[in-house]
Amino acid sequence: MALDHERAITTAKSWAKFVQNVSGDEHHKRFHTLDEYLPYRVLDCGQMCRHGMVTFDMGLIIPEEEISLCHDLMEPAWQVMALQNYLFPYNKEEQDAWKYSQPDVVNALCRKKREEVVAKYLAMVERTRSDESLSLGL
Repeated sequence: MALDHERAITTAKSWAKFVQNVSGDEHHKRFHTLDEYLPYRVLDCGQMCRHGMVTFDMGLIIPEEEISLCHDLMEPAWQVMALQNYLFPYNKEEQDAWKYSQPDVVNALCRKKREEVVAKYLAMVERTRSDESLSLGL
């Protein structure tokens, strides 16, 4: 807090939102499509925690009126991280599904989807790179 009070507060709020999201009851919800599942997985992989760490570590100030746009612009990046995170925990999640008699493994490793999301993110970066109407923090 003493190093950078303003961004430390942002980080603390982001962390609190992350803890609130991962303590929810959606862990046992059945998702029928990857598009339905992905927003849950993004939150579960620590979107808000990472948001807080990045803004603090990089000293970013994102104006309140740009927060929603920030989340929209970052969504493809969060999705890529959520999909990438599935390279390692699949076996553990499969064992847990069997152990707790869950009907399926809530694991959506999908290379094609990941490639689509990466392409979307790169296109968004190119579009916004020269947009001078945005703050430097965004």
